[in-house]
Amino acid sequence: MRTFTATEAKQKFGELIDTARTEDITIIKNGRPFVLVSNALKEPPLPDVWEAKREIITRYFDGKINRTIAMKNGGYNLYRELLQDANYLAIPMPRLPNNEIKRMSDKLSEILGAMSVIKLIIADSGPLISLSMADALDLLLMFKPEVQVVLTDIVYHEVTAERDRYPDAQKTYQFLTKNAGHITIEETSYGQAVLFRVRSDPGYKLPPDAGEMSIASFDAYQSEASIILFEDKWFLEPRRFKSNTNLISTFAFIENVFNRNLIDKKRYTEIITVLNTVERSALNLDAKDDWKDSLQIQ
Repeated sequence: MRTFTATEAKQKFGELIDTARTEDITIIKNGRPFVLVSNALKEPPLPDVWEAKREIITRYFDGKINRTIAMKNGGYNLYRELLQDANYLAIPMPRLPNNEIKRMSDKLSEILGAMSVIKLIIADSGPLISLSMADALDLLLMFKPEVQVVLTDIVYHEVTAERDRYPDAQKTYQFLTKNAGHITIEETSYGQAVLFRVRSDPGYKLPPDAGEMSIASFDAYQSEASIILFEDKWFLEPRRFKSNTNLISTFAFIENVFNRNLIDKKRYTEIITVLNTVERSALNLDAKDDWKDSLQIQ
């Protein structure tokens, strides 16, 4: 952890630093500045722009606006930028109720035990970004060899295209490259059309739900022997999907790995803390009987 003098920090981080302070500045949390005063960490006052971002992200997590509006109003080009700011502002990320997480985790164990060849499909950038931020990408490899991890082409682009700017993107790129024999990138008709436009128009921005849309053109989506991984936030919005798909949330995935004793309690707690889910009081609540009304099964 590197420390800066107040003058150095002011030069490096501009308006985020209170010029009246003379204490050393300690840089933590995604490179954001915190002030060290009498051995206690205190945040400098947040500019109005951060309060505006807090409101936008909170409204998005509470389901009052969708991802497209949240990214537009927050000035985000990438979903990871929104998640990083949520982590910095300590805004709890949405999580499914306990009994739904347990149900998904149990279902995953059932599938893993019953099927010989299985595909774990990541159809959205959210789970990869979350796992990268929590230094938990290796959890994707904690399955028997018959489990093939698959990313759609759009998701791969979303999580690696900005690796020169974002440490988590670089980390994800290195992880995917190192484990190319176990993790495959599948082309989709939607993905190829969108990526062609990205290459031909530098100013073009991917739709916020590009990853989700790419799965619709992926043949494995129709397979019984496939599991599709999404962020918990995805399940808290009205969705339509085929009844023969096996869906699991990021948190249920982590819960399953822990329940199979593939990680210990200490690391499990560290991962959950980084994902910013332990602060939400709803964690201790089970789902109401009408919870599934938010999911529309065709």
